[in-house]
Amino acid sequence: MKNTAREYLNQPVEGTMEIIEQLKGKYQLILLSDHVKEWMQYIEQINHDIDLFDKKIFSYEIGSVKPDKQTFKTVLNRVQIIADETLFVDDHEINIKRAEEEGIHGIIFKNAEQLKQELIERKIL
Repeated sequence: MKNTAREYLNQPVEGTMEIIEQLKGKYQLILLSDHVKEWMQYIEQINHDIDLFDKKIFSYEIGSVKPDKQTFKTVLNRVQIIADETLFVDDHEINIKRAEEEGIHGIIFKNAEQLKQELIERKIL
């Protein structure tokens, strides 16, 4: 079962890495993940695309998950970033809502093309 889960969760979403590569160097890219330590260690060993991120913050390290308000306060403080200058992209509406409650701008991810269009509209790409 562990192998099946790993196979499923390690499938890249087509087009997203290209967007991340376009943003790299222009913006500070931060990965915020709710995955457990074992999973993230596995991903870091096999998927070097994760190295495109400038910083990686994991819920097991900070003691809270994305739907918790404290998570976004912790990220802002830890990385020393300003909420109003931050954009959070996630595929769960509740996570976007929590980020926005802290003053962070949000985009609900549906697919790479939709994300790209929204980034273009916001003059980020």
